[in-house]
Amino acid sequence: MPQQPSSPLSQGETNEIADLKQQFTEPYRWFSNAVPEPVPGEKPHRYRARLVAGLGIQPGATADAYATLSPDALRHMAAEHVARAPAVAHALAAERGVLLAVRRDDAAGRTVVEYIGDPDVWMDQFKGPRFLGSINLNAGKKWVEVHWE
Repeated sequence: MPQQPSSPLSQGETNEIADLKQQFTEPYRWFSNAVPEPVPGEKPHRYRARLVAGLGIQPGATADAYATLSPDALRHMAAEHVARAPAVAHALAAERGVLLAVRRDDAAGRTVVEYIGDPDVWMDQFKGPRFLGSINLNAGKKWVEVHWE
């Protein structure tokens, strides 16, 4: 069955899609991703569902599942996902042993890169062998015990 051509978006729908894109820019950056563009003719409700699913905060949930929610319920869920994105990104980075680069714009318009996660992911390549041992200088008897890893 061929799809019916969708009606053009109203000015209000176009503005709502632009607002959604702006609202989800920061959460997507927490996961080092860019906000996906709306599909031509895509309505704001469907686009919001796709953005929420794209964050991946709730594993296994799809855009189709989110699209079945009422507009108010989806707005509420989107706001929750946007608020939880930084904490989830931190938890995922720590759990996976990865270092994520999070880009954001500060008040002056400069791009700031903040790294979250395990710094040993990139620092281990610069570390030499570690000193494990003790030095005892008690009672005039000097001895040094050194172990290298």
